[in-house]
Amino acid sequence: MHKQKIALIVAAAIGMLSIFLPWANVPLLGSISGTSSNIGWIMFVLFGITLAVILFLGDRKKAVDQKDLKQIAGIIAPAAIAALIAIWQMISFNSSMKGLGADNPYAALLSSSVSLGIGLYIAIIAGIAVVAIIYLMKDKEKKKTTK
Repeated sequence: MHKQKIALIVAAAIGMLSIFLPWANVPLLGSISGTSSNIGWIMFVLFGITLAVILFLGDRKKAVDQKDLKQIAGIIAPAAIAALIAIWQMISFNSSMKGLGADNPYAALLSSSVSLGIGLYIAIIAGIAVVAIIYLMKDKEKKKTTK
């Protein structure tokens, strides 16, 4: 198998595993993983689609063909959407924590102690890595030389 495809498989698999990691750390309750919401499972499926396209489309011994737009879109789009969903979850989490303690000091104390977990960060990194690997680890075109 080509090195690029191995790297893509690893990045997509890490993205799939990120939903099982903590997305939020809450005092007294512990950590909350992505499996506790439908959003996490949607991200799992999106990274799974990326993985399936890598495994079942194209020649395994060659890098992803840069001219095959269906294959490129099938790999990049789901991973990028999953990364955007993770970014949206982070923004939503931060905005809800800021607005929580506006009039209640106990809620303000709780919101200051709740933190984001590593799972969302890893999902974002995995989605970005898939996009980067496609373009950074491509085969170099062989130039024809004439004598």
